[in-house]
Amino acid sequence: MYSKHQGGSAMVQRSPDSLRPHEAHEQVPLKMPDEQWQGFLEDVRQRGVVEPILVDGEGRILDGVHRWRAAMEVGLSQVPVRAVSYTHLRAHETPEHL
Repeated sequence: MYSKHQGGSAMVQRSPDSLRPHEAHEQVPLKMPDEQWQGFLEDVRQRGVVEPILVDGEGRILDGVHRWRAAMEVGLSQVPVRAVSYTHLRAHETPEHL
């Protein structure tokens, strides 16, 4: 596991198995068309998850459910994760992938 500081919070590598969607994620309908999903999966398979998944202190995904699902589906052992507070997110922008 490594960490990298950017914007005040540390990015770490974590197992996608240690993460879970936030309870409210189903309130935001996020259905990617199958062709687009297959292209996204292939990109994750080739390059891994590039943009960190944002989580709260308990490993609940605040932003990045598609990235997490793709990582699980292609069998990645580690993904980049940045822990943030919900208050911090609200102050800057509302997560698009609760």
